[in-house]
Amino acid sequence: MRFLSTIFLFVSIFFQSLSAQEITLKGSISNLGDSIKYIHLSSFNGFQVHKLDNNTFEFKITGELPQDKVNHSFIVLSKNEYKDSDSLVAALNERKELHMGKDPIRFIVDAENMNLEVDAKEKTASVEGSKLNKQNLELNAAKTKTMKSWQEGKLSFDDMVEQTFSESLKVLQNYPNSLLTLEFLNNTYKDPFMETALKNLNPQNIYAAQTLIAKIKEQNLPKEKVDELLDNYKKLYISNEEMVNIPFPGIKLTSLNDDNINIKDLYKDADYIVVDIWATWCVPCLQQHPEYERIAGNSKKNVKFIGLSIDEKQANWKNHLNEHPKKYENYWVDKAEVKEMHDSLGIQSYPTYLIINTKTGNLVQMKFPIERMEEFLAALE
Repeated sequence: MRFLSTIFLFVSIFFQSLSAQEITLKGSISNLGDSIKYIHLSSFNGFQVHKLDNNTFEFKITGELPQDKVNHSFIVLSKNEYKDSDSLVAALNERKELHMGKDPIRFIVDAENMNLEVDAKEKTASVEGSKLNKQNLELNAAKTKTMKSWQEGKLSFDDMVEQTFSESLKVLQNYPNSLLTLEFLNNTYKDPFMETALKNLNPQNIYAAQTLIAKIKEQNLPKEKVDELLDNYKKLYISNEEMVNIPFPGIKLTSLNDDNINIKDLYKDADYIVVDIWATWCVPCLQQHPEYERIAGNSKKNVKFIGLSIDEKQANWKNHLNEHPKKYENYWVDKAEVKEMHDSLGIQSYPTYLIINTKTGNLVQMKFPIERMEEFLAALE
């Protein structure tokens, strides 16, 4: 009898484990046009397509639900059937029957059994009882509102982007214990342009999230992702704070003659060193070289001008300078030293100009436009 009980228990646990490895998505669709026949699902675990049945649908996703990340998914309604993800994406990018910017109805898979209410006209999916999807809808609504103002000519593009970020932060403040909040901030501080279309995060953008980040640290969220957020925030904080009296790292440089030196070896040549951090692939860098060279030629005797190339390939830097020689010294910085500069100074864009006081090794000025360079040089002792 005990043996049979053991077998029964084993079978029960086995089937429970099988059921736990399957996610069910059910839903109904409102405002569905007569021509729409198919529903496509692109989830964190693959692609599926079903023919609609009385404006309802049901998908089964095999596999366990990841608990430590945001499981972004979307559905697409269409009159034609697309057999695989590649053909669907191609149709969305082709912008004939479907449009990548309009037709994917996005939601988040955050439970093993989910009921979706899809509005085919508004292109939204609401999920009862899902905080992540509620938050996601609020973020999308904020974006839609500001984008509409831009389309109506009430906002410039830059103002629309700034306002969208500001409104998104207001939404995030209500969800400190959310993987979506953590993901949004991490992506924003890692790559502002890709996540928010902001060209650069100004101090106001960065500091606005300070209170929220403090709340996030108190939540039971994945430690690795929280640590990543804190690290990304720290780098951006450094890159946007006033860079005065901060040491310039003792990086190694390579000359055109392949001599290896430390930048500190140049400190004996002048009281101040002006640095242009650039690359051959950086168009604004190349455009500003003539002005930089002009200023260098008119500068005080106690000021030395140099260029630091961050080109990945040393040969590209050498070839460029052979074709376009400069009257000021130029050096190449390898990948490891570039990372040291990025991490310690938070450099995000190029060209980056800075001035070093060689007596202290600290920065006097950093991240200023070339139009202000002569103003800062005139103020040097």
